[in-house]
Amino acid sequence: MNRVEGAKDVYVENITGLPQIIVDYNREALKQFGLNISEVNNTVQAAFAGAVTGQVFENERRFDLVVRLENDQRRDINDVRNLLIHTPTGMQIPLQQVADVGIKIGPNQIQRENAQRRIGVGFNVRGRDVESVVKELQEKISGTIKLPAGYYITYGGQFENLTAAKKRLSIAVPVSLLLILIMLHFAFNSLRQGLLVYSAIPLSAIGGVFALVSRGMPFSISAGIGFIALFGVAVLNGIVLITEFNQLKQAGVTDVRERIIKGTRIRLRPVLMTAAVASLGFLPMALSNGAGAEVQRPLATVVIGGLFTATLLTLFVLPVLYMWFEKETVIKKPKSKMRINKKRKKILRIFFLLIIISNTSFSQTSIDLQDAIDTALANNLNLQTIQLKIMAAKKMEGTAADIPLASLSAEYGNINGAYADTRIGLSQAFSFPVVYKRQKQLLEAQTAGLKYTEEDIRRQLKKEMANLYYQLLLLGDKKQLLLQADSLFQSFLKKQEQRFNAGDINILEKTAAETQRMQIAAQLNVLNADLSALHAKFNFLLNNGNDYTPVKNGAKAMADKLPDVSLISELPLIKEKMQQQQIALREIDVQKSKSLPQLSLGYVNQSIKGLHNINGVEKFYSSGKRFSSIVVGVNVPLFNKAVKARVAAGKYDYNAKQAEYSEVVRQQKTFLTQLLLQYKKNEQQISYYEQHALKQARMLREHSTLQLNSGAISYIEWMMLVQQSIQLEADYFNALNDWNSTIIELNDYSNQ
Repeated sequence: MNRVEGAKDVYVENITGLPQIIVDYNREALKQFGLNISEVNNTVQAAFAGAVTGQVFENERRFDLVVRLENDQRRDINDVRNLLIHTPTGMQIPLQQVADVGIKIGPNQIQRENAQRRIGVGFNVRGRDVESVVKELQEKISGTIKLPAGYYITYGGQFENLTAAKKRLSIAVPVSLLLILIMLHFAFNSLRQGLLVYSAIPLSAIGGVFALVSRGMPFSISAGIGFIALFGVAVLNGIVLITEFNQLKQAGVTDVRERIIKGTRIRLRPVLMTAAVASLGFLPMALSNGAGAEVQRPLATVVIGGLFTATLLTLFVLPVLYMWFEKETVIKKPKSKMRINKKRKKILRIFFLLIIISNTSFSQTSIDLQDAIDTALANNLNLQTIQLKIMAAKKMEGTAADIPLASLSAEYGNINGAYADTRIGLSQAFSFPVVYKRQKQLLEAQTAGLKYTEEDIRRQLKKEMANLYYQLLLLGDKKQLLLQADSLFQSFLKKQEQRFNAGDINILEKTAAETQRMQIAAQLNVLNADLSALHAKFNFLLNNGNDYTPVKNGAKAMADKLPDVSLISELPLIKEKMQQQQIALREIDVQKSKSLPQLSLGYVNQSIKGLHNINGVEKFYSSGKRFSSIVVGVNVPLFNKAVKARVAAGKYDYNAKQAEYSEVVRQQKTFLTQLLLQYKKNEQQISYYEQHALKQARMLREHSTLQLNSGAISYIEWMMLVQQSIQLEADYFNALNDWNSTIIELNDYSNQ
């Protein structure tokens, strides 16, 4: 940083170098004198930090009476070593006889951000803009420094604000320019005149840029805000002048040149006054050098420089453009009213479309539980996959009657004698109808099993969405509690630092306050990480491409109705296991049907050429005379050992499916019984917290702060009371999480 031009006052956070007095007890020595560590600790604390021995009353006020050593007896480490400790025998011994007392260098501070350790290296920027300084620094770091694994560099402060503000301005500036154009169109009912006035914007921007360059100022966020303000004022003067021209036209002034001269003369003073008032009003800001001048000067410089060029445009360039536009209007055929209305409607559609897009792109969308479940069910890929499998299985049912190929044969030669004959045969084999029926039943059973699988996937998805929904709401409430606690301890820490600087308290009390604040900050970091992970998983299950967040309508789930254990068989999981038994039975039937014989039916057509004796009469048949016959056959399976083995294996599989079904039913009944018992337990816990504990927690926090401010209790007592109140509310959230989990499971059983 020291080698980057413009980087001044470079400093690095000091993370080490804090001296600490360490008392390391010798347990053997303590045992010899009959001492224990807690007694010695109390003596050391009373001597150097102070101990409350009583109370002093002054009218209605009450103060703690604190006893400790005088200042000259607690100046260095020897005072700690020579501190006298009372033994049970009445003897006094110095602390160094039972402990090693020394000074060690410990950590000064450990800063964390996003649950990771952080070291800040800072600098101020003078004589140069922040962005160019940081970019040069990034180039030097990337070329010279290679960080170990797990280390990385981020740039915050004003540079981070600048980057975020640039992103916002990249949206705000185009939107503001579009809105100005739309308003101009509505003001004049003419896009031509709206663009005419709109031409003031680029010339005013030129003046603002020139003013920044002439004063040696870089572009900043305040300068960007100045440009937005400048565009509005620059357009205002154009509206004043064009409106006067239109009024003169309606009054009967038909000559464009006369209209321009007369209108400009009438509106010269208002135009100059508008620019002069704004420029003179911003002049003190442009010349300021006090606190906040680095923000005020760019904004005022842009407005003053831009108004100068915009005024020149309004008085000289705008009338010329108006004359040219008016001549073009006379030559061209005027547009009909219907055409203007259509254009206005089109612009309105574009305007509202932009509003809708901006709202959907840059904000989170709240969604209630039922809509979240419906969205997840509609977009879940696993559900879509099983639905496609069901459709495929449905189509496969048409393959139950899978008849083999027909056999077609043809013969030619000396079939019946010396003459050449021909024979054509057609045969078809098929099974008994019961075989096709059993195959169809098997395929239908497999389709039904897939449907029950789909129902179970739906059930699991609903349950997971409900869990995520209420966990997000619950973590949001936890975050609010920790933020309140953080604000409370931050305010308390400031008071402790003031008291420490004034000498009213010692370093231990201040350190205790800092430790408590750091614990709350660490808990917030962990909670934010958990919240981000749950939020990402929630949107992953929704699979909609948008950023959704639950509607904040209470983090407590409500039970629809308590399920009955006797209706456990209605669960999709139980139905799926039962259907698997049916599939196993159908497979056994199909295997048994393979031992049945197959039938075949055929037709033969042939010639019998030659001289044949028919009823004692010799008759000659030529090749044109054809004879037909029907062939019926039966294929009998003689070797069915393999079929018997498959049937036996199917029976074992059916028995396994039966055992699995019985075990699942037993598990579900046991789990539901435990859920009902857990429900009663959680109901009692939630009732206790909602009716008593939460009220007590709020009362503890409010009254302990009042007592601390009035001096009735010490800071340690206050801290213990506040921690107790926070812990009560945190325990309530844990109990509420158990309640929600139980209710979601019970609703899952009762909604089948």
